[in-house]
Amino acid sequence: MLTTAGLIIQAILDLVVNLLPDVTGGSTSAAAKIISLLDKIIPDVIAVFPNLIASVKDMIAAVQSSGPLTADQMTALETMSTTLDAALVQAGKDEGLTDPLAPPVA
Repeated sequence: MLTTAGLIIQAILDLVVNLLPDVTGGSTSAAAKIISLLDKIIPDVIAVFPNLIASVKDMIAAVQSSGPLTADQMTALETMSTTLDAALVQAGKDEGLTDPLAPPVA
């Protein structure tokens, strides 16, 4: 059963999915709303719901490729993606795994 925080995160992610077609239609204001929502939930996703990191990264990629974005919006999305990558790497290291993003050792 999801906690209240989990339900809120899920509702925000659902809202992001619903706003994606507006971004595809060229709405930079919809993109701004999505970026703002993601920016607010990413710390909680990393700290409490790491199993959602891949889904959030997929949403970021969808926004990045869905329509015209401003340079600031692209930068914000790239920063979020980098933050999520770092969280995944750290989670793997905490579990004793090697860095999945590192090039293989020859």
